[in-house]
Amino acid sequence: MLYRDQFSNSGDSLIDRYNSDNPIRAQLLKYGYKQGSTPDEFISPNSSSGHQVKVFGNIATSLSTSDAGVGVEGNGSHNVDSFGLYQFYECENDVNTAIKNIAAQYRGVEPSKEPASPADPLNGFTFSTAQELSQRQFEPMNWLKPGLLPLPNLALIAGAPKCGKSWFAMGIARDIASEGNIVVYIANEDNERRLKDRYAKISDFASSNLIFMSGLSSDKPLPKGDAAHEFIRAVKAKYPKLQCIIIDTIQAIRDPNQKDHYGVVEAEFGKLRKLAHELNITIVAVHHTKKKTDFEVEPLDQILGSQAISATVETILILQRVVGSQDIDLFITGKDVAQQDDYRLCWTDAGFSDPQDRTYASLGQIQQQIVKFVKSYPSCTQTAIVEGIGKSKQQVNEAVNRLRELGIIKLVEGKKLICLHT
Repeated sequence: MLYRDQFSNSGDSLIDRYNSDNPIRAQLLKYGYKQGSTPDEFISPNSSSGHQVKVFGNIATSLSTSDAGVGVEGNGSHNVDSFGLYQFYECENDVNTAIKNIAAQYRGVEPSKEPASPADPLNGFTFSTAQELSQRQFEPMNWLKPGLLPLPNLALIAGAPKCGKSWFAMGIARDIASEGNIVVYIANEDNERRLKDRYAKISDFASSNLIFMSGLSSDKPLPKGDAAHEFIRAVKAKYPKLQCIIIDTIQAIRDPNQKDHYGVVEAEFGKLRKLAHELNITIVAVHHTKKKTDFEVEPLDQILGSQAISATVETILILQRVVGSQDIDLFITGKDVAQQDDYRLCWTDAGFSDPQDRTYASLGQIQQQIVKFVKSYPSCTQTAIVEGIGKSKQQVNEAVNRLRELGIIKLVEGKKLICLHT
């Protein structure tokens, strides 16, 4: 509650009861707020410019300085519940008077006589000695995709427009669902026709574990900010066994009124990360990278927006299109994921392939055939390769020389070949 630090449990119970008996929307109308264009929007009587106040759950939030003093201020906003409105408009903003007045309305309930003792500032924080931590046993890590997506988790897929982010994300959704997990894919920028066509290309089996929500085929837009968090909770309630929700793109649920400052963005994505762990799900946010420049930048610096995004999410997958190709180079890093920058996703008729070693994926067809043959028959000769893959001696000789230059295969004992590529 907004006032818990000011009163004992007796005072808290009064505030809770008052808020329960006086819904926030009715309270706003009572004190002169006019209904806006939606049930959650109201026009503040304190603003000459008609500033809107928005309702989130049982809290009304205003970003206007004209509402200063109404409720509690934090991060540039003014947040108030029904009790706070009563305190401001009927009790000259005196909280003690408000408590006494509402106590008189409920029989047998008296306001707290003494202010509560200060809360322990360390309450809620976990401290462990190195010895205690070393002896603690933890459950094995749960994975939706081994080595890639832990559960629970807040993950980010980032890439340039039209590079294949949605194809990649849908492929992940398909794979997770195929393992018996419930996945909800929120495709805000797609209609159902497009989703059907794309899914048909990447899967021969229509899984009931994968649920799509089309933004362009829905009657209303996705909620944003804190209201979007309630939407995600509602999705989890609708599908209790939900383990992954993919939001394509994350901009669809971000509050456009929030500034792109580090602290604001960190708090925004921090709430989303906390929500993922609260619901025990993995939230995959699809996002954009910055426009390419002539300067080389670190992968994490390519993410569009504040650096707070990469600092807050737990797993990051960055896609970068290979020049002159539909293939994608994949950079992976995270708190529980080993950093990898040598993966490539090759485009096929059924979407992207599984991640492959970038060096191997860049080889020509004959070179790949040779690597595969040498792996199967270590210490083989070039003559054996010619016979084994059905290519000419010249083709094999040129390919082997290139593979030796790349350090993928090695000549031993004069003429035998072994593969150094794992």
